[in-house]
Amino acid sequence: MEEEYDIEGDIRLQNAHQTVINELQKLSGTRMWAPAKIFELYWLSDKTLDEVAKDIKISKSTVFLSVRKIRRYLKDVLDNPFKEE
Repeated sequence: MEEEYDIEGDIRLQNAHQTVINELQKLSGTRMWAPAKIFELYWLSDKTLDEVAKDIKISKSTVFLSVRKIRRYLKDVLDNPFKEE
């Protein structure tokens, strides 16, 4: 038996994705702008931390620390938008 496609789930996921992008854009002009851009590069690609580091010519540890910093920031300011209701 074939399952029915969950379009509401896709809409929730799309809205959650946009919520994260909007929150990252709010960091423009702050001291967290650079880590936010690094996070965005990592999050929107299928690349590893090492690949992102090589692409933008910074260390892997800088990418890791930036991603961790922004994840903590998002966790603090957002009610997990990817959580299923």
